[in-house]
This record gives sequence, C-alpha cells and structure tokens, in this order.
Amino acid sequence: MKTLQLLTLTLFLNLTAFSNAQDASNDATWEETISFISENLKYAVLESLEQKIRKEDLGKNYARISNKPKHSVQESFLKTHYSSKRMSDNSTSNAYRETALNKLKMVTIEEETNDNLTTYRVTLILTGDFSSIKINDYEEKFTDKAYIHFDDKTLAKRMTTAFQHLAYLSNEKRKQSKF
Repeated sequence: MKTLQLLTLTLFLNLTAFSNAQDASNDATWEETISFISENLKYAVLESLEQKIRKEDLGKNYARISNKPKHSVQESFLKTHYSSKRMSDNSTSNAYRETALNKLKMVTIEEETNDNLTTYRVTLILTGDFSSIKINDYEEKFTDKAYIHFDDKTLAKRMTTAFQHLAYLSNEKRKQSKF
C-alpha cells in the first residue's frame, strides 16, 4: 500500500514539475515580444480622436489634421513621429516621442468614442518621466505615460497583453539588477 502511495506521489510531483516547465518555456522573451509589437504597430491609428473632424469644423481655430503616426521600436525605445497642421494659421509642427520600454510599469486599455468613431487607447504607464515629446526640435517635455490608438478591438487587446508582458519582464529585470 505504501509503495502505491509513494508511486502516486512521485508521479504527481513529476507531472507537476513537467507542466510548470512547459508553462515557463511558453513565455515569450523580450525579443519575441518586441518583434510582435514592431510588426503590429503599423495598424495604429491617429493619435487623437480630434483628428476625425467633420468638414464644417475645419475652420475653427483648434482644428488640426495629422498624418498617421509612424511607430517603431529601436533599442528598447518606442519611437513615434507625426506631423500636424493647424487650420487657423496653416502652420505645421512635427512631434517626436521616445518612450523607454524597459521602464514600463503598467498598461491599460480604454474604449474612446467620438461621433461614430470608436478607437481603443492603449496607455503605457512608466516608472517615472521616461517618455519624451519633442515638438519642432526645440520644445521638449517629459511624461510618465504614452498612448497608442487602435481601431481594432482584438488587436488592441493583443497589443495590451504584449505590452503588459514587457512590463512584467521589465520589472523582473529591475528586481535582478538591485542585487
């Protein structure tokens, strides 16, 4: 009887250890997650719902038209570039954003609706002011958040999960570097 119990316990422990090893091996690495994010950033939409303005509103001072943001990931930084044109004075400005992905703390997703347009805003929350915004190469400010908008709910959720995994990996790296 004791032999049967011992055999059952050994089998249970081996199966548990094997399943845990399988789970750990299925986790994506930093590089794999970055690759997934890089491949799917091309589906990001305009940075603000204000970009989808009705034609009759274009004469107002606050109205602006922006081109599609260009996102890329280089050396653990999310880099974004877009330009916008203010209708009131016909001026154009270029905006550049650099966000340190190794400083990710948390990621959220929100649904935003304006008229009949729905987008999903993925918010990257950092451990400090590690996201810089530079406008026209001279005006720079730092913040602890960055935003990416998607119009596809499924993709927005997948990107949120990918960024959350990066936040987890970043946290693990920070824990290891303290020792």
